[in-house]
Amino acid sequence: MDSFERTEAFHVFESCVRCKGKNEKRLFGRGSGKNEMMLVFPAVRTINEKPSLMSVGEERLLSNLLLLFDLKLPEFYYTSLVKCADLPRSGKEAKNCIDFLRAQYISMKPGLILCFGKEASKALISSEFKLDAEHGKKIKKGKTIFCGTFSLSDALRDPGVKRKMLSDFTGIFGQIGESFE
Repeated sequence: MDSFERTEAFHVFESCVRCKGKNEKRLFGRGSGKNEMMLVFPAVRTINEKPSLMSVGEERLLSNLLLLFDLKLPEFYYTSLVKCADLPRSGKEAKNCIDFLRAQYISMKPGLILCFGKEASKALISSEFKLDAEHGKKIKKGKTIFCGTFSLSDALRDPGVKRKMLSDFTGIFGQIGESFE
């Protein structure tokens, strides 16, 4: 059980009926957050009948990227903008879930929030955020640094996006000594 499962926000989330009230496939978040970094994905999806933030391939890509910087995925707290599986990633559903994300932010007080994809970046950094032009840029808001990068699914489909994501990670986490293709 992670620390968020003991918060008031988690208990409110468990009884949420904002999105039609019948979605049993939802996910509050995963991981420890012990390194004070939060990863935010656009939405929860159903994979093998279970709610998930990433496919196996996406998780493998992210884990490999993090290992280049001596980091491991379980050290991060990762969550999503939209908490119920298979709902749209923006609009009303995102607005319905933003309070839960704020509660996670307040509880964790991360020093860095890395947003994956344009939906999460626009919701958390700026509604005017342009992913192609602003990916990898560190934006300070209060005591937290926000950074937007591409979605993992785009990086899996397009080697050029994968290279840009590696560049973003290098700018965020520091230099690496080996190449990643």
